Amino acid sequence: MLLGAAVSSFALSTLSACSSNDDSNPPPDAGNGSTTFPRTVPISLEKQLDPQKKYRLGVIWAQLDDDGPDPLPEVAIDVSFDPAATNVTFDAPPVPSEANFFCERSCDDEAKCPCLSTSKYRIAYGAIVLVLDADQNGKIELDFTGTGASKDRIELFGYGAFVHSPNGNDALPQVKDGVPLVDGAVQQGTALYRAIKKTDEFDRLTRFINGDTLEFRTKAPSVT
Repeated sequence: MLLGAAVSSFALSTLSACSSNDDSNPPPDAGNGSTTFPRTVPISLEKQLDPQKKYRLGVIWAQLDDDGPDPLPEVAIDVSFDPAATNVTFDAPPVPSEANFFCERSCDDEAKCPCLSTSKYRIAYGAIVLVLDADQNGKIELDFTGTGASKDRIELFGYGAFVHSPNGNDALPQVKDGVPLVDGAVQQGTALYRAIKKTDEFDRLTRFINGDTLEFRTKAPSVT
């Protein structure tokens, strides 16, 4: 399941992070491109959210490879979100299960074929989303299977993502126009990235540094 398609399908149908509308004394940032958490970043919203409704901030690990059967995405962070927030503070999300790692496998069914020990890359991709908690039960319940069972829906997509690499320095395959998904070397551990436009169709990921703003838009970034 390509992430753009996966997350878009959510819209159609933990360690914690928190939001705050008090940016006068935000928690200290981890530094330029650091993998250290907690990490506080400024945010901007493409559209105003209804202050009378309840929202959740989520990080969702999803399989980037759309060949074969796809594992269900995994909600790694799920906390309340204040529509008036001007920054958010993230703790490092717990890593996903083996099935949601993007790696070389012996078959296209991630549930049956684990990552090869010889795989040149092994990363996890976590989409950042703002979700309307329609039933106000205090948790993200998205329709990952397309059955229409959930009333929660993604209101805005973060133009960025979490990337986790157990080993670092992954030799990622080229995914569009001869460019890899991630700009530069992938470091070991979990880091926050932002999406930047590289072609008319493809948004590449680059390390999030101090001074960057995490934008939330109505359309998901296209990363594959």
